[in-house]
Amino acid sequence: MPGDRPPGPSASDNREAGDHVWGRVEIPVDRRGIDTLKLERLVAAVPDWTGISCLEVGCGAGRYLRALDRLFSRQAASFAGADISEASLEAAKRLSDGVDYRTMTTDRIPWEDGAFDVVCFLDVLEHVDDPDAFLAESLRVVKPGGVLHGSIPLEGDTRSLWRWLDVIRLHDRVKIPLGHIQRFDVKSVERMIAPLPVAVEQRTYSYHLLGNLFDVGLFTALGVARAFGAGRDHYDLMRVSRGWGGPLGWAVSAADWAMYTESTALADRRGMNLHLTLRKRARGEAEPAGLAGGHEPA
Repeated sequence: MPGDRPPGPSASDNREAGDHVWGRVEIPVDRRGIDTLKLERLVAAVPDWTGISCLEVGCGAGRYLRALDRLFSRQAASFAGADISEASLEAAKRLSDGVDYRTMTTDRIPWEDGAFDVVCFLDVLEHVDDPDAFLAESLRVVKPGGVLHGSIPLEGDTRSLWRWLDVIRLHDRVKIPLGHIQRFDVKSVERMIAPLPVAVEQRTYSYHLLGNLFDVGLFTALGVARAFGAGRDHYDLMRVSRGWGGPLGWAVSAADWAMYTESTALADRRGMNLHLTLRKRARGEAEPAGLAGGHEPA
C-alpha cells in the first residue's frame, strides 16, 4: 500500500476527476505565497533552464506551465502538459500558446521514452489509483540523467494535523470528496522510490505549523460550504480573495505569505508536504547507497 490507510474510492469515481477544471488561477510570480513556493522548488531542481524540455503530468489548466513559460521562454525552454481531463486541457489551450497539451490515460503518457529533460507533478500523486504505476510511467518519459520532480502531500505523516484528526474522520469527510484518495508519509514515499532507477537529488518540505492549520481550516470550511450547496474549490477561493478589499482580503494574503515564509525558513525540517527531486540514472550507472539524498533531519 502506498499510504497507511485502507483503499478509498478510485479517482475515476470521484467528482473532481474527468471534466472538472482546475488550474485556471494564475500564479503571481511577483508575490510570495504557497503556490509560488512550489514553483520555486521546481525551478531550483534544474540549475540551468536553457534549452530544457519540461512536461507537467496532471497539469490541469496549466497554471504552473504558464508561470514557467513566463519565466523561461527567452531561454529557449519548451513546455508540455498532460492530463486526463479534456475540459482542463481545453481551458489550458485557451489560456496559453506554445505549450504542447495532450490527453493522457491513467496508465499512459502520450510521449515516447526519454522525451523530456524534466518531468514534474505537483499535488497529483494523492489523486491517482496506482501511485507506483504513475511514478514508473512518469519516469519512462524522462531522459537518462534527467529530473523527475514532485510535490507530494504527506497527509498520513505524524507531522500532519490530518493524521491526528482521524479520530473524527475529518480527512475522509472533506478531502476524499476532492479526490485525495491516497495518504502518504515519508516512509511510504521511500518505499515507492526504492525500486526505481533514480538517485535522490534533493528533498525539502513545506506546510509546517501554520501550513497545517491553514490547510485543515480551509478544507474544512470548503467541506461545510459544499454541504450547503456551495461548490467552490480552494483555487476559486484564492482567485476571489485577490479581488477582495479590506480586512478579509488582507487576511488571506497575509496567511499565504506567512505559510511561504514559514516553509522557506523550515525547508529542511519535515513538514506536511514533500518536494522531491530525483535524477534518472543512466544505464549502467551504479545504484546509490540508500535514499539519503538531500536533507533529512531526524
